[in-house]
This record gives sequence, C-alpha cells and structure tokens, in this order.
Amino acid sequence: MAEQLKSMNVNEGDPITSELLSNMVSNINLINAMASSTTGTPGAPGAPGATQVIDTGRPSVPCNTAGTGELTITFKKTFSVRPNIVCTVWQSSGKNFLTHKYIPVVTTASATEFTVRMMPVGATANGNVYVQWIATI
Repeated sequence: MAEQLKSMNVNEGDPITSELLSNMVSNINLINAMASSTTGTPGAPGAPGATQVIDTGRPSVPCNTAGTGELTITFKKTFSVRPNIVCTVWQSSGKNFLTHKYIPVVTTASATEFTVRMMPVGATANGNVYVQWIATI
C-alpha cells in the first residue's frame, strides 16, 4: 500500500518538535515523488498499475484592473488528455495584498498548455501576482 500523507495539527504558540519536522519532510518527499511521476494512461482509481501524471508551477502573471492580464503556460510533463487544472493566488509578501485583489481563471486548456487570466475582484492597482497551479490526470 502506498504511504499516506501524515496529518499535523499545529496551533499558535505550539512548539515545533522533531517529530513534527520529520512528518513535514516525509510529506514533502511524498509530494515530490508524485510530482516526478511518469507519463501513462490513467486507470480507474485504485486499479493496479494506474499511473498518475502531475505537473505544477508558480509563475508571475500580469494583472490589470481591466481584467485582461493573462499568461499561457506550457506543461513540462506530457499529458495524454487535457488534465484537471487548479490555480490559486500566492502572495510572496503582504505589501500589495489589499491593492492586488485578483482571482485566477483558466480560460483555455489542452493536453500541452493552458491560459490563466487574472480577473479583478476589487483590485485597485495593476501589477503581477504569482499563481500556484497544479495539473493532473
């Protein structure tokens, strides 16, 4: 059976123990192992020999208050079909958090690339926002 991610509950003020750090490293190693999966035809969930393909990235995407800022991203991995793509905003610091209020929307997708457009949701400034994305089949 494949190793599972370890649950970790940490509350404000809790000490970081060697056990907690060990669990974090184990989880990171599991995620990295999944990210370096090879290309294959996905089988039914849980089917013997089913292969999963995962690709991920965190590019800086241009944003503007008119809602036309976008970026086309080419996958590093090879997908046999159009993958499922999930995008989230990643802020490297809080200095632009109040003025750069954007949400990523995937507007087109294929087995080789996708386009993400940054839609303003109360944004008052243009700029760039990092988008963390993951694609998987």
